[in-house]
Amino acid sequence: MIGLGVSHLSARIGDGMDIWENGVVSYVNDCGQLAGMSPGARLGEVLRTFLDGNPAGLARPVGASNQQSSPMERRILVENRGRRLVAMDSISIIHDEDRDQIVIAGSNGGLASGELTLRVRPALVALNDAGIGKDRAGIAGLIQIDQAAIPGVGISHDTAEISSGADMWINGIVSFVNESARRLGVEAGMTLPAAIMGRLTS
Repeated sequence: MIGLGVSHLSARIGDGMDIWENGVVSYVNDCGQLAGMSPGARLGEVLRTFLDGNPAGLARPVGASNQQSSPMERRILVENRGRRLVAMDSISIIHDEDRDQIVIAGSNGGLASGELTLRVRPALVALNDAGIGKDRAGIAGLIQIDQAAIPGVGISHDTAEISSGADMWINGIVSFVNESARRLGVEAGMTLPAAIMGRLTS
């Protein structure tokens, strides 16, 4: 299967139309390279060229068809006095029971993640900044939830893997805080545990 990455500096994270219209390819997997694709071109041009050709007979790396994605993880890391610290690989698996709990999710901090956070209303949420990118789209959801007084923390994509709640917790360094989080004393540059452990008892 062909996989392409689009630069977060060229198109807004979470905006499919902007990715199509303005996105510049920054990564091409092996199948894409076999199809003649390369980084640096606009996504629309790459896909139009591909669709105008005859992709049906393209070679595929051995074993690629047998690759399976791992299931997303969700686990309670700490529980203290009725407040839980829950880590999950994607904010899409946040539960209603996470209301008023502390949530760490490997998802980007874009608007879609903000909408899911608003639905559940955790006590605090930490999301990956995904490089922040064009129009600050990687943290737009963290800014959005501030309007509902939900503390939101962005974790640098250079320090923690996107889509890994566990790595966010172990290695994450705070790169952005919304005003609600700032009022709790959270600051950019903190490790994620240092930023939120005090919230488990408050």
